[in-house]
Amino acid sequence: MDEKSLRKLDETIPEIYFDIIARIIPGALTILIYFGDRVLQDSNFLRIIASLLFSYLIGIILDIVSDIVLNRIIFRPFFILLKIIRIELLSDSILWIKIRNLRADQILVFNKMMAEKAMLRSIILVNLVIFFYRPSLFQSDHFFLLGGVSLAVLFLCHFSLQLYVTERIRNLEGLQ
Repeated sequence: MDEKSLRKLDETIPEIYFDIIARIIPGALTILIYFGDRVLQDSNFLRIIASLLFSYLIGIILDIVSDIVLNRIIFRPFFILLKIIRIELLSDSILWIKIRNLRADQILVFNKMMAEKAMLRSIILVNLVIFFYRPSLFQSDHFFLLGGVSLAVLFLCHFSLQLYVTERIRNLEGLQ
C-alpha cells in the first residue's frame, strides 16, 4: 500500500479500534459490574444495542475523568519519582503530537497502543471506584486483597506501556 492509502486507512479504521478498545470495553465492563444482572437477564437485540451505545458514552466519560484524575493527580508523584531517577515519560498529549508526525504504517501501530493505554487507565479508574462503591458482585471477604493486587497489576501494565511507547517514539525520532 502506498502512503496515501495508509493515511486514508489510518483516518477510518483506527478510530473504530480506538473507540472499541478505549471506550466500549471499559464502558461495557462498568455496565456489567454494576448492572450486569439486569442487562443479561433480558438480552434482546434492542437492549444489546442500547447497552453498546451506553457503554460507549460511559467509556467517553471514563476516558475524560481518568485522564484528569489519574494522569494529573494520582500518577503525578510517580512521574516526579521517575524524573528523579532520570526516566522521563512523555505525556499523552506530546505522544499524540509525535505520533501524528510518523509514517502512516507506524501511526496505525501507535494508535492501537494509545487506545490500550486509555483502556487501562479507564479500568484503573473503575477499579478505584469499586473500592468506594462496591457492587453486590464484589462483596467477598477477600475483595480488598484481590482489588489491591489487580490495581497494582493494572498500574504496572499502564506504566510499562507508557514507557514502551515513549521509548519507541524516541527511537523512531533518532532514526529519522
